[in-house]
Formats: sequence, C-alpha cells, structure tokens
Amino acid sequence: MRLNPILLSGDPGVGKTAYAQAVANLLEVPFAKVDVAAMSSAFSLAGLDIGYDTGKPGLLWDLLQNECMSPLVILDEIDKLGTDTRDSHLGPLYGLLEPVSATSFCDAALGLPVDTSYVSWLATCNDMDQIEPALRTRFKRFDVPVPTPREMRPVVASIQRKIRRTEDWAASFPAELPGDVMACLCCMTPREARQALTDAYATAAMEERRYLRPADVFRQLDPPRPAMGFFPH
Repeated sequence: MRLNPILLSGDPGVGKTAYAQAVANLLEVPFAKVDVAAMSSAFSLAGLDIGYDTGKPGLLWDLLQNECMSPLVILDEIDKLGTDTRDSHLGPLYGLLEPVSATSFCDAALGLPVDTSYVSWLATCNDMDQIEPALRTRFKRFDVPVPTPREMRPVVASIQRKIRRTEDWAASFPAELPGDVMACLCCMTPREARQALTDAYATAAMEERRYLRPADVFRQLDPPRPAMGFFPH
C-alpha cells in the first residue's frame, strides 16, 4: 500500500489527531505517533551512528522490522518545529517524503539502504504558515474546519460511546445523553466536549447523582481560576 503524504490543518481541538489515530487503527498496520513539539533531534527518525554511546537505529528501521512494508507515521503538530531548518529535527523528511529518494533511505546507525517508499505519512498542524515551504509542499493538504453544532452531534455520540466502552464507572449512568446536555456539548470543539463530558460525569458522581444536567456541562466551560497571593512575613 502506498499513500501520498497527508497534512491535516485546522484549529486546535477540532479532532485532527483523533482522526489520524482512527486511520491507523482502521488500516491495521504498524504505526508510530511522533510528538514533533517534544522532539529533541532527528535521531529518533533516522537513527544515530553506533560510534556514539547512545547510537541506535531510528524509528523507521524499528517500524519496518515486521512483515508489513507500509507502516504509518503520524507527525503530530508538525508546525511546532518552526520555519528555521538550519537545525531541523525533521531534516530526514525531505528525502523520506520524495518517492524516488525514499527507495534508498539509510539509517545512520546501520548504513544500509532500505526502501521506505511505502511508508505512509500523516501530519497535523494548527498553523500552515509555521511550516517551512519546501516541507509543506511535500504533503497533500486537507483543511479541517471547526464542526458546526449539527456536525458535533455524531462526534459527541462517539465520545460518549468511547467513555462507556473504556470506563467501568460509566455503566452507572444512562447510555444516552439527555437532549439538553447534548445541545450544550455540541457548542464546543471535540476536545472541549470530551473534557467537559468527563468532568460533568465527575461532578454528578460527587453529588451522588446518576444522571447529567446542563449545569454540569456549563460549569466546565469557564472554570474559576485559583487565586494567587503572597503570605505576609
């Protein structure tokens, strides 16, 4: 399988990373998620010469150590790298994203040419302008808009199903969300709705209720900030 490199661009919290994760699960191929903002060097992708104490093969080599030639790499928030490529942690991507050069990728630790042209790349970003142009043009871009309240209904329903599937305590609450609670959640982004719904359940449990009210959700929209102060000497 070969996919063109894909870039999902949109505001924070609209579900780009969740979509990328769902694609990985649907394809049923080996995958790795790289938090670009937390990268400290390019070694994690391309390896480090074994002449160094910490030298070892990189992420791509590890992903290819199985029967599948088409693993998926998710580059989360690729715009956090910035546009200055002089010390770019993603320098190896320039060759890896080009079909011709990707056929002879060399891991720095091993020095053996490997065909990585079947590796699939899926990146997310919040701000396209923060991606170096030469790197940006290697992706097929899809803009992800903020969902409308109508579009949010199946999203919230999916969040509710996942909570019930993964949390044992959720069985204590009704399977379906009340209509007024659903309406409140549909005015949020997917990330906000997930956080607000989880917190709303916690609020109801603390009040020994087994149902949700709109007030449980509204309480999460603008939580009070803790006061700061100094003790006098």
